[in-house]
Amino acid sequence: MNSEIFRDVSINTKEDDKLSRAKYAEQLSSKIFNYRSKESLVVGLSGEWGSGKTSILKMVVEAINKNHDENLILIKFNPWYFSNQKELINEFFNTMIIA
Repeated sequence: MNSEIFRDVSINTKEDDKLSRAKYAEQLSSKIFNYRSKESLVVGLSGEWGSGKTSILKMVVEAINKNHDENLILIKFNPWYFSNQKELINEFFNTMIIA
């Protein structure tokens, strides 16, 4: 029996990536970074609980920050922090204003 303990915690950098998702994160960050339309861009990442969404997101942010462009505004917003629709909408727009 393998004595290694597996925990359900997200990784923080691509160096921690043991599931080979860093390439996907790099490609996604490249698409975001090279987006040149005047329209805003919204990216959603969906998947089952524990499928690695947070880890991928952290690697995407890491790659975007590495290629920082002063014209790029990256806004982090987690809708799970709010208990009702009114609070969620208010906090979303407050986050946008602050950015």
